[in-house]
Amino acid sequence: MLGPFIAHETLAQCAACSRTFHSDTLLRLAASRSNVAHDVLVFVGQALFRRPRCSREVRA
Repeated sequence: MLGPFIAHETLAQCAACSRTFHSDTLLRLAASRSNVAHDVLVFVGQALFRRPRCSREVRA
């Protein structure tokens, strides 16, 4: 994925019980209130598994 990911969710509400329904697909794509970029996750994964670096070196 390149660039920012901006999602707009449309909620559905049951008229009978007032329960609100969220998008399961959106929850699988991005966690609620997520603010971690995909490129950061890729960098950390590559630094830990492709290059022999410990977590302290990756954080630095």
